[in-house]
Amino acid sequence: METTIEQVAAAIARGTRVLLLVRHAERPRISNEDRTFGASLPLTAAGERMSRDFGAKLRAAVRGADVQFRASPLRRTVMTAARIAEGMGIDPGPIATDAKIGNAGAFVSDERELWECFRDTKFFEHMQEYFRDGVQRGFNPLAAATDAYEDYVLSRFTAQTGIFTTHDVFVASFLHGRGVETHFSEANWPRFLDAAAIFPDADGARRYAFVRAGLSDRICGVDTGAAREPVVLASGSPRRAKILAAHGVAFTVVKTDAPEVSDPRDPVRTVRENARAKGAAAHARRVLSADTIVWCAGRIYGKPRDLSEAKEFLRALSGRTHTVFTGVAFDGDVRVVESRVTFRDLSEVVIDDYLARVNPLDRAGAYDIDASGDRLIAGYTGSYENIMGLPLEPLRDWGIL
Repeated sequence: METTIEQVAAAIARGTRVLLLVRHAERPRISNEDRTFGASLPLTAAGERMSRDFGAKLRAAVRGADVQFRASPLRRTVMTAARIAEGMGIDPGPIATDAKIGNAGAFVSDERELWECFRDTKFFEHMQEYFRDGVQRGFNPLAAATDAYEDYVLSRFTAQTGIFTTHDVFVASFLHGRGVETHFSEANWPRFLDAAAIFPDADGARRYAFVRAGLSDRICGVDTGAAREPVVLASGSPRRAKILAAHGVAFTVVKTDAPEVSDPRDPVRTVRENARAKGAAAHARRVLSADTIVWCAGRIYGKPRDLSEAKEFLRALSGRTHTVFTGVAFDGDVRVVESRVTFRDLSEVVIDDYLARVNPLDRAGAYDIDASGDRLIAGYTGSYENIMGLPLEPLRDWGIL
């Protein structure tokens, strides 16, 4: 049975007990030569956001209920559990880690053998062989492994609702072993934050479901792509560098000094021309450049000159909705992305507290959504990374991600 996270939330609200074996959220690519399967890789900024969104979908249903979090020990699975808890409005304390949920779980017999099996980039072929034949290099026999895995995770599940974060191979293998989905391929493979659900009844019976979170359409198994030439980031913005690094992009930084335009009547032209000029000033190939502004009621809010102007910016944006425009240029092509941000009504105390926490002087509009942004922001629509200063959509189109 395939279901949605919203339907699972409705079942939880009715008092149904459920254990969700959740695939972690989005992470950077893993090199084929990485024998640790990217153990130290964090979630991307998008991965953190979608994890919170996953938790938010369950928040009303679990309010006041007993919720248990557990994770495979890899950094990305622990981060996923923690961010889901944040989205639920729960402080779970340190996330309990358990290698048998993911890394050394019942399905895997030898991690080195598994790495050798997958490093030829024929990931889906090998998984289909495992599902068809019940055996595969590096894996335990599928039928026995499915039983052992279920017995183990249920032995650790002690709450009304369980969020155990693991990996796509474990989610798919369990669902196939239980007959929930018997024809896995790349087309229907578990996306980030999709899950296997176990509903243990009081009489000992168990039901199962393939839960589609609907938060990502991406698959990111063992990297099958060729190594990319590093890009030249024509920007000194630490946030843009953070976004590239979080997505595993190789890059160098070149700070350019190009004259900028500022036309409040045409914010799109403003960011487009500035992004193009910054890229041209780098005098290199594979140059990625960007320009971000905040625009509200016909006024452009760029980087404040000093703290006094930063305070003026935040007062002006208080209680209002503004647009964040980012122009992004790569080797002559320029795209413009827009997001809408609504600020809370900000008191002087809140503004002073925010400016004491965050340096506003290198940030358009004097704020940063990724640095205590929840103190200022009531909501937003569009790309989160665009509000940070580097939207992902154009980068994917250009093959950078």
